[in-house]
Amino acid sequence: MFLDDPLRVLRAVSFGARMRFTLDEELKRVAASNNVKDALGAKISRERIGIEACVYNIPLLAA
Repeated sequence: MFLDDPLRVLRAVSFGARMRFTLDEELKRVAASNNVKDALGAKISRERIGIEACVYNIPLLAA
């Protein structure tokens, strides 16, 4: 689901948080998967992830 565009996972979580939605359990499971984490690392630069985190106010943990 998120492997084609892994930034969607950050946007989905942010949107859910801003709108105070409860995220679907399947969405949480997929978003936390190693496949999505690997896709983020392989396809998206750390700088871009940082920009998205700032725009959407997502707290990041150091890897």
